Amino acid sequence: MQEILFNLIYCVCYALILAAVKAVVTVLIPYIRAKLTKSQYEWIALIVKNAVQAYEQTVEGSGKGELKFDLVSAAVVQELKKKGISISSDQLKLLIESAVHEMNAAGIVFAGTVNLNEDANTLDEDGDI
Repeated sequence: MQEILFNLIYCVCYALILAAVKAVVTVLIPYIRAKLTKSQYEWIALIVKNAVQAYEQTVEGSGKGELKFDLVSAAVVQELKKKGISISSDQLKLLIESAVHEMNAAGIVFAGTVNLNEDANTLDEDGDI
């Protein structure tokens, strides 16, 4: 009888330990990863914002949103690869659209853009480089 009771207590303790380990694995580890991912996303958002602003300044003309988007995407993906960070295309698109929206909401307008097909030192219509 004592052996059965001992085995029962042993099994219950074992089950409680397994449940605790499962809770740590399913709750705590994703929480820690989310914290790291949050800091990575903040860094990625800054890279995207800078890339959006840079290509807004360098790509001439309106109606070139798709070209700008492709250029920003390529630049961001290249920068992320250097750091060993991967991001889905949907996440990247969301960050780019967010950066563009922020810029538009803030009323940021870049005058004197440069055509990418021309020499970088060529002046545009406004006399800017």
